[in-house]
Amino acid sequence: MNGLGVVSYNKVGGITAAQINEEVSGIYEVFNGGEAAQPFGPSLGATNGVKFFRLKYNTTIPENNRTYRVSGLLAIPNVEDSTQLPLLSWQHGTVLLPQEAPSRLVKKDELREFASFKRSALGPPRSAETLFNVARMAGNGYILAAADYIGNGISRDAPQAYAVKEATQQTTFDMITASKAVLGELGISTGPLFLNGWSQGGLNTQWLSDKLQSENIQVERQASVSGPTDLAQTLSYWFNDYPGTPNWLTAVVPLQLGAWQKYYGMKNLMANAIRPEYLETSKQIFRKEIDWDDKEIYVEAAKNGTGLLGLPLKPEDMLQRDFITNFNNGVGAYYNRAVKNTALTIEYDEQSRFYGGGDDNIVPEFLSIEAPVEYQESLGSDLATGISVGEKADHRSAFLGSLFGSASDPSNNLLDWFNSALSV
Repeated sequence: MNGLGVVSYNKVGGITAAQINEEVSGIYEVFNGGEAAQPFGPSLGATNGVKFFRLKYNTTIPENNRTYRVSGLLAIPNVEDSTQLPLLSWQHGTVLLPQEAPSRLVKKDELREFASFKRSALGPPRSAETLFNVARMAGNGYILAAADYIGNGISRDAPQAYAVKEATQQTTFDMITASKAVLGELGISTGPLFLNGWSQGGLNTQWLSDKLQSENIQVERQASVSGPTDLAQTLSYWFNDYPGTPNWLTAVVPLQLGAWQKYYGMKNLMANAIRPEYLETSKQIFRKEIDWDDKEIYVEAAKNGTGLLGLPLKPEDMLQRDFITNFNNGVGAYYNRAVKNTALTIEYDEQSRFYGGGDDNIVPEFLSIEAPVEYQESLGSDLATGISVGEKADHRSAFLGSLFGSASDPSNNLLDWFNSALSV
């Protein structure tokens, strides 16, 4: 292990382009709902191998002025001239298991799989979404830096800072700083900076963009895929209109409620929000007491037609009516925080793309595409572009289509878009 003051790093492995592409081809269709993304083939995958480093660094967050020891993944392309490479900051989506964090993707030159599921439809490798970014971006010449976020990776004993704005901004910002320090020690300088994030990571990417802008650090281009840009409107949709599929959303809600109770000091938020019969299960989710590697969790939910762990399919059936009514009426600290944590009102300095899917029930296109693009247009900006992966694209395949190209329009993919900025 090497150290740079509070930043330390160690190599955790490396894999060839052929190995990357073999792994991606084995799980690609699991993510490609509605076959919305174009089929995977060697021409879409990695052209160079990648070596992986786990970074550890300190981050001090504004919410409680506490310093956390956190981790992240640094993926460096094996290319002939690696003295200067573009840098991509990747913000991952929601994970229920702390060990699904990006830095846990590789160990001793092997990808880490779910303990129970192997290659079943329920269990792709750890942090599979990061693997896709490795294949598409690091496998084609981009350094990839991915923060684990507080509560994941080595900071697993801390509560997840889920949808906690300043904590997330600081952690992702510090990951970029730590990555550049390590790269400097390795004799690599970075070219233009790009940002990409999916789902929760789409929101985190926009927060990070705002933070970098305030620090006068230039971002070349950024992308948010299925991101809940307008957080208050997204929560309103979840609480009132969510159709109940996919069946895992109600297992995510406790992470967000618990995080705001913890980091914003909203006393008894979970008890006031969640119906008594679901409160203990929700607390267990937040406290990370669930073994999400247990295959029976998913089998039972599918068999019984419920959410995971016996939770309802819809948040409106899980939450107390008074809590939803207060939120809908714009009353209370929880609603006010949702408004404060929006990314909608950020005015971007860089070209930005917003991807979504027509069959995405988690963050529908009116939230992932229309809201942010229309707001930027209202500011007189032409820097925001919305791209639909297609009518059949769900939450996962919208993500795949953004990286690899949609089945209907393969040209609108992030690698080609980012590369076009390098060739200017």
